[in-house]
Amino acid sequence: MRPLPHTIALCMLVIAACSDPSPPTAASGGSDGTAQAFQEVLGRLKLVKQEYAIAVGDGGVVDPVEYEESQMFAEQAALHYRRVRDWTKSRDPGAATGIESGLVELMKLVDGKRPVADANRLLDRLVEQVAAVSPSKIPPAVEGTRDAVARADAMITAEAQVSGYRIGVLSGPPRTLYLRRDDGSLAPSAPAAGATHYVAVVLREARTKRFLPGSTITARVAGGAPVELHHLWGEFFQYGANVEAPEGRFELEVTASPPAYCRHGDMLASFVKPATATFHASREGTALRFDGEKPAPGAPDYAVGDDVLQALGEARWKGEAGPYALGFIAEGPEPIWLWKNGRPELEPAAKDDTNHLEIALMDRSSMRIIPEGDVRLTLERMDVKSAPVEVELHPLLSSFYHYGKTLRVPAGRYRVTVRAEPPRFGALQPGAFVDRAEATFEWDNQPRIAAARGG
Repeated sequence: MRPLPHTIALCMLVIAACSDPSPPTAASGGSDGTAQAFQEVLGRLKLVKQEYAIAVGDGGVVDPVEYEESQMFAEQAALHYRRVRDWTKSRDPGAATGIESGLVELMKLVDGKRPVADANRLLDRLVEQVAAVSPSKIPPAVEGTRDAVARADAMITAEAQVSGYRIGVLSGPPRTLYLRRDDGSLAPSAPAAGATHYVAVVLREARTKRFLPGSTITARVAGGAPVELHHLWGEFFQYGANVEAPEGRFELEVTASPPAYCRHGDMLASFVKPATATFHASREGTALRFDGEKPAPGAPDYAVGDDVLQALGEARWKGEAGPYALGFIAEGPEPIWLWKNGRPELEPAAKDDTNHLEIALMDRSSMRIIPEGDVRLTLERMDVKSAPVEVELHPLLSSFYHYGKTLRVPAGRYRVTVRAEPPRFGALQPGAFVDRAEATFEWDNQPRIAAARGG
């Protein structure tokens, strides 16, 4: 772990003692570069808030890895702010002074292991100050995710919040669905005879509006037999099927199982029980309507796309393969909870484990995060002769959905190959993610984080 006095000293040097850096210019990105720098600061501050809440408790460190990451992200916030310090001073000297002093205070707070409540108050104030002077530009990496959420909000005709879930419903004419075969290809499935409408459920987290994968969702129309909905990729994720809706008034009962997904500790208590919502509906000819409220806003401290920015911010390597964008993340060892028999079961980190390796998998064209995939790593030593190791990654619910595994990786240089198989979900259009893709890069695994745990 970094010596604590050095961390404070680095922050002080970055903010106060360094020679004045040049503000972003047209050659280095102009207003776009300035906006990106501010987004990086905001992203790192949000990461500090997330990691510190897990890392510290009862006046001490309860998770050394998360604590080190809290220090690292606080330090990175200061480094990114240095790029726009003079730009901020030229426009609002008071705001610049407040941000600079706040960043120094944040480093002292983290190093002093002060209560999480104190950190949250300071971080909320810093986020507000930085956002107030930041150019209002949406980072390109989150445009696709924000567009998907906005489209879902616009098309959902009624939404209920139940046990932390958002359960939204929408409908349209019957349509052909493209369902995944065992070989990864998509096969068209035409509406059955008698189907009058396509009905879809949008399952999301109540707080963040993130789409929830891995659930089994059934819809019961007018008290009839339950119909299992298909998980489908489209303008936004939805669970849908063609159904027969009766004329007149009726009820649509929607039941969602907990996502059958492995988890990190931050999602251990979330979405572990099923949820049911009942919607009152009416049909007049081809028109099908649901009574209820339109989607409510999400939490004010979460911006749609924060998960994408976090994944990209933590990635040590970023690249592309076929239709995918990839981010590789290497952290210290940490436990995960596997989803078995309808509940999470702990898979602790072994004593000799050194790393938790992760892949963030995104759609290259929109940068929307892709769940329900099959992702594997092959690790080949480049500095000594040894047999390659193939690792199957678990799909994980966390602050951003990803694929990961905790294991022992001796220090050294590696050639890493990522293989992504087609995901399990279907689609509303043909051709979505039907081929295997792979990418190769080099990774120098140093034992810094593993050594910080003292294990």
